[in-house]
Amino acid sequence: MLKNLASLGYAGMTPVQLHALPAILAGKDVIAKAKTGSVKTAAFGIGLLTHLDVSVF
Repeated sequence: MLKNLASLGYAGMTPVQLHALPAILAGKDVIAKAKTGSVKTAAFGIGLLTHLDVSVF
């Protein structure tokens, strides 16, 4: 996943990602508020993708 993110131009995490992603990866519920363009959706998407079991597909 890190290789794919790098290929998309992600060099590092934004502040909202730094705060939200660890909790998301731990399976906790997160409510985040940040400006448009702060890439909040990427943090939630990454958390979702890491919990998918692709062996059933």
